[in-house]
Amino acid sequence: MRNDIIVYALETCDKCNMLKNELNRNGIQYQYININENNVLGDKLEEVYKCTSYPMVLINKVGYIMFLPHTSLPITPNIKIYNSIDELLKYLIN
Repeated sequence: MRNDIIVYALETCDKCNMLKNELNRNGIQYQYININENNVLGDKLEEVYKCTSYPMVLINKVGYIMFLPHTSLPITPNIKIYNSIDELLKYLIN
């Protein structure tokens, strides 16, 4: 299992399931963390990243980039906003 892409998701989230299906379809390895099974982690992610929507995706290669559906934090090289699952997939596939 590849650990440089981590998807934080909710099992009942349509966008989360769409992302998971597309990553699988494109053969992209990732670690999937179901926030429904780890509420403490979910609460911490939501607090730190000022975001209550999912999926949140961490790319941890040289440094890290956290992709969020929205946030009140300032956008930095390490925090990026995606507007759609298709847009997020373009980052993850390349």
